[in-house]
Amino acid sequence: MKKIFIVVLLLTTGVLAQGKWAAGAGGSFLVPMGELENRFSPGYGASLFATNEVSEKWAWSGKVEFLTFNKLNEDKMNIKREYLIGTEQKTFTYPIKSLEMDLKAYGVAVQADYFIVKNQMFETKLNLGFGIYNWQFKRGSYKDSLYVNDTTGAQMLQELLDVPRLDQEDWSGTINAGVEFGIKVFDPVWFSVSANYKNMLGELWSTLKLDFENVASMQMIELKATVRAKF
Repeated sequence: MKKIFIVVLLLTTGVLAQGKWAAGAGGSFLVPMGELENRFSPGYGASLFATNEVSEKWAWSGKVEFLTFNKLNEDKMNIKREYLIGTEQKTFTYPIKSLEMDLKAYGVAVQADYFIVKNQMFETKLNLGFGIYNWQFKRGSYKDSLYVNDTTGAQMLQELLDVPRLDQEDWSGTINAGVEFGIKVFDPVWFSVSANYKNMLGELWSTLKLDFENVASMQMIELKATVRAKF
């Protein structure tokens, strides 16, 4: 994976060695999707990028990016259990309290941009990109005692939870696709907003004692604002 990272980095920096180019920075609001949404609330990201316009319709961009999710989706932080109370099988829900968990990633990517509209003041373009990210996932240990009330109303201990800490780190490929709208603020500065689908192709392991399912890939919607200078 590190060799792939170096190749992508070389492709990224290569856009600067060509003719007409732009450079800028951006900030992102990241909305998790799928199983990732069951663990985290929206996160944020930041990026530095350079773009080379190779024709009137096409451009290549190179990006260095960082993203993080560090706020839990509290609505999903629950443990469900079924216990036999007397002769009846009942379902109980227990909130997960004070669990520490976060996901961070950084990497480089290259992106192809196709201009739908392009003039002196406005531009609209579609994009498709790929990259390589190093990501780290951390979940703290968790302990709890799960009680239920029996048929007389007395509390009975059903389960002692003792879940060990989990740390994961890996390199994974990433793909993104979306649409971007830009407007010239003043020469040479442009401001753009974009909406993108991003998928980091790594796996977060399940933790069945906490009802956390396996995350097969880390999908998200990226709402991004950028400022760039054209040269």
